[in-house]
Amino acid sequence: MSLLSNTCSLAVFEVQGSRPKKDFESWVVKGLNEGRFRGQEDSVQEQSIGFVQLDDSRRNEFDNSSLLFRAPYLCFSLRIDQRKVPRSLLKQRVLEEEEKWLRDHQDFNRLPRQVRQEVRDMAHNQLLAQTLPVPSVYEMAWNLEQDRLYVATVSPKVLEEIEKQFQQAFPGLILSQLHPYARADRVVPEKYRPGLHRQNKAGSDQVVDLIKDNQWLGADFFLWLSFVTARTSGKFTIAQEGPQQDGEAFYAYMDQRAVLRGEGKDGAQKLTLVGPQEGFEEVRTALQQGKQWTETALFFDKDEQIWRMTVKGESFQFLSVKTPRVQLEKDDTAEPEHEREAVFYEKMFLLESLFQMFDSLYAAFLSHRLGSAWSKKSKAILEWIEDAATKEPNATADESDSFE
Repeated sequence: MSLLSNTCSLAVFEVQGSRPKKDFESWVVKGLNEGRFRGQEDSVQEQSIGFVQLDDSRRNEFDNSSLLFRAPYLCFSLRIDQRKVPRSLLKQRVLEEEEKWLRDHQDFNRLPRQVRQEVRDMAHNQLLAQTLPVPSVYEMAWNLEQDRLYVATVSPKVLEEIEKQFQQAFPGLILSQLHPYARADRVVPEKYRPGLHRQNKAGSDQVVDLIKDNQWLGADFFLWLSFVTARTSGKFTIAQEGPQQDGEAFYAYMDQRAVLRGEGKDGAQKLTLVGPQEGFEEVRTALQQGKQWTETALFFDKDEQIWRMTVKGESFQFLSVKTPRVQLEKDDTAEPEHEREAVFYEKMFLLESLFQMFDSLYAAFLSHRLGSAWSKKSKAILEWIEDAATKEPNATADESDSFE
């Protein structure tokens, strides 16, 4: 999946550890070259994995650092080629080989177990050698100033492989997913940090525990923002690091998609609501029944530009991320390489702006959630949920109900 496509899915990692202070570029080039992609030609490998260039997945050389570094980013991709033998075809070939073996060994009525396995392995390898590999490419941009890595996939299996390959290429560095608690610890206003740590429900610092035991963060964030969307103008200000200026205004709201989960008499239940969510009546009814908000479509509006993405509350992975369209004036004299670079910078500006707004929004939520006025605000939200039968028009926030 491409970072530069109109719509993509993204996972965001924090790069932890110490980078070499001297010869950093050489260290990067060495690591990527050692882990570069090597094809499956003339082999029976089911899978080949390695690094390739961002702009051309056929090229696996990194001797030219200008192909990697687009300050402040380090850009590359992970390529995974997969061969897969169709099960039905394998079954047919195994039957044919078994029948052939029995014709050649008429003293046997059936194949011995070891021979059966050998026949299956031989048939599998023969078919595998005849099967063309299917390539998949996952683009990455490492912001060296913020030590944040953007990865164009949310597949758990692929992300696990990316973490492994990254750590092998860059010894001493590890990737840590910016899940709700980790992101909260990064953006929470300093005076609320002790409160956040007190409410950490995880029994260890393991990522799995921090995600599993702190699902209240994503659920409360969605609940708070739905109330903001329904009852206020949803106006906020930039207050986190990024390309936009501090104090600039933007609007945030939820619409079009809501996913809730809960336990029922017949086990786990999932409710997916698609379409306009004016008033969130169906969502509030589901919340009354004990379901928890787990996924939503989130919109940002700034300077008449719209960003949209679907956010998973448990992990803060971002699906169907859509930024304003990249529009660059064509210059007949421009080199293709320079045009690609210009598109990259424009797209990354839009993505960084999106996550700057998201972090500012999340920090605003944490200020309310961890502040002394939360009990009062929580009561108002609960009353709003219980009043699901009554449709309420969206109201403009007044000074007492401002969420900036």
